[in-house]
Amino acid sequence: MTVRLVSVLDRPALERVARDAEARAPGLALLTDGDTIVITSWPWGGDDLLLLEDLLSTWARALHAEHAIAAVMVTWAPGGPPSSL
Repeated sequence: MTVRLVSVLDRPALERVARDAEARAPGLALLTDGDTIVITSWPWGGDDLLLLEDLLSTWARALHAEHAIAAVMVTWAPGGPPSSL
């Protein structure tokens, strides 16, 4: 998942944003740079869709309130999310 912000953040702000995401969803692998946060992997397994929805409705909503989000793009790995919903 890639989150692109409206404005570039400094390194301490990006590190705080990453810590907030990791606290919300332990086990995330994140990359940050300027106006972009990329979640490169997560160990969630069968609950991918539910946990992604939770992360977007909590962490991303709080992030957007503080640092406006310009775009979010979710790209699934081959095989995609489970079709259990």
